[in-house]
Amino acid sequence: MRSFPLTGFDTFLLALEKQYNEKAISGNICHYVLDIEGNLDPEETLQKIRSNPYFQVLSRFQHEKAQALHIPKWHYSEGALSIPVALIESSSLIPEEVKNHELSRGQQFLACHLIRRVEDRWSLILSWNHLLMDGYGATLFLKQLFDENVTFDENLLLNYEKPKYNLRTFWRATKSKFFIDYSSRPILTMISPKHLARDSKERCVILSFDEEETKSIDQSALHNGARFGRSAYYLACCTRAVADVLDKRKSVINNFWIPVPRDNRKKGATGPIIGNRLSFLFYRLKKEAMISLKSCVASINEQMMDQIRHKSHLSYNHLMDFMKWLPLGLYYYLVKRRGGNSIASFLFTVAADHPKELDQLFGHPITNAISLPANAYPPGLTFAFMRFHGSLKLMILYHTQALSDEEFQGLEAQLKRELVKGDG
Repeated sequence: MRSFPLTGFDTFLLALEKQYNEKAISGNICHYVLDIEGNLDPEETLQKIRSNPYFQVLSRFQHEKAQALHIPKWHYSEGALSIPVALIESSSLIPEEVKNHELSRGQQFLACHLIRRVEDRWSLILSWNHLLMDGYGATLFLKQLFDENVTFDENLLLNYEKPKYNLRTFWRATKSKFFIDYSSRPILTMISPKHLARDSKERCVILSFDEEETKSIDQSALHNGARFGRSAYYLACCTRAVADVLDKRKSVINNFWIPVPRDNRKKGATGPIIGNRLSFLFYRLKKEAMISLKSCVASINEQMMDQIRHKSHLSYNHLMDFMKWLPLGLYYYLVKRRGGNSIASFLFTVAADHPKELDQLFGHPITNAISLPANAYPPGLTFAFMRFHGSLKLMILYHTQALSDEEFQGLEAQLKRELVKGDG
């Protein structure tokens, strides 16, 4: 465990982070927010987290890319580090102290803050650099973090499988690159300009649907043809909402291009925690497909089945494994969208549902949970769906440079209507 390579997806994120850092944009930080009720002892709670063996180990990983044509690696540091665990009083969803905690350019990639809200109401915010783990890994980590009788298991923490470098995997990687270039060919519709203005503000809005509304959304998804899972319906609703914003701007709408993360772990897997075990499915949604929800879902279904049939997500993994050797600047040049700097029309993900068994923090009930992904600019607009105890939540993160607050109000209203009623 002293040293091991980053996954292909990790390296992809590292290349993006290099661009964010050069432009002073933080686009790789994720947060998991847990709301807690009870008369908990803050110092005792923080000490339990500090002493957790998984938290201590994850807090000591650093990465490096020794030379241009070397694979970047994680290194475990034996030296004592100041583990970032702190108590804050705030009513903000993500307090400024949490946002400003440096987890990108320093040597720490994990932090935890206990937020005192009002009497007997608290929030615990786990923050991490996306390089360290994905959202699925974060939920696995939280299970270990809240277990007072936890025993450390290195196999749960990581499981590195050496990529296969041969002619077959090279051919599949090449096919994947050709497919991505073809899929992302111009003319594409973007929600944001290439450059972020200094006065742009970053917003985060949470739309919560109760159990009855969530059941209606599930029924609407089936009614509109989302027979392989609800994500196609979610994506169709988001795409049409963004298209409506652009239509009101009098912008020309052509084709949307949206990469959607796909978890490569086996269903029910209990690990590993470290590393992004993700790939992408790529969707090119034509203007004519956005006429209705049914036609949009049908286009997504068709593309999804075609990519799964041809194992495109596995070919993309091979591509990322081969590209790990490249200098990060060249890596970013090869993966960014042709003709522009944005890697997508907007960002979209369906996060892991909050585990049902994770319903308390050291004996105190967890009343709500949200997983906030990174919001890269460009495109500066991210939709993330997840469930907490049967209720659907939609996290929308946006820069006002990409979407004005007035435009957001219209987007929010359309999303609420179409998701629940499914009559678009």
